[in-house]
Amino acid sequence: MSIVGLRTWKELRGESCIEFSDHVPPKKQICISRSFAREICDFDALSQQVSLFASMVCEKLRRQKSASYQAIVFLLTNRFKENVPQQCESRMITFPVATSSTLEINKAVLKELRVLYKKGYGYKKAGVVLTGIIPEEAVQLDLYDTTDRMKHSRLMKVMDEVNTRIGRGTLSVATESAEGIRMNRQRLSPQYTTKWSDIPLVK
Repeated sequence: MSIVGLRTWKELRGESCIEFSDHVPPKKQICISRSFAREICDFDALSQQVSLFASMVCEKLRRQKSASYQAIVFLLTNRFKENVPQQCESRMITFPVATSSTLEINKAVLKELRVLYKKGYGYKKAGVVLTGIIPEEAVQLDLYDTTDRMKHSRLMKVMDEVNTRIGRGTLSVATESAEGIRMNRQRLSPQYTTKWSDIPLVK
């Protein structure tokens, strides 16, 4: 049964042997990716979506008080369409100094997206992954680094505070999609417990 099975068996018999912890350890990798409702062929439309993913993944990174050394951006075409050109590629960016700045990560991701993008291809899915994650207090600066990291840190703190208080997207970078993520949500389940308009009416 393995040690896990044995402990589960003991728990079911009333013997406590699995410790409970309410502490969630920081993630070693953070990813934001979505499949689009319709294929995106235009670079500007695609870059707006990827920029939004980069912003969302950076927010998650700062929420756990971490910084990242590496970012990955990837693109996928619709593999179910066999008669059209296919692409499934990714590009990795390594930062000289670990960062959690949306401005810095977003700029690097969009630069690599330009390399990945192929005109005439219909992209069905894209995403941004942050890896090489360390605690923010463990970031080591570089002697030749010219980025004003204190300024970035203050700006990101204000952005997160405003978006938390007023609503996500209140403050954003100009390259983000203003329309949100292009997802197919026609079969989305009603949000009975969190949305007033979805509460069922009894007559």
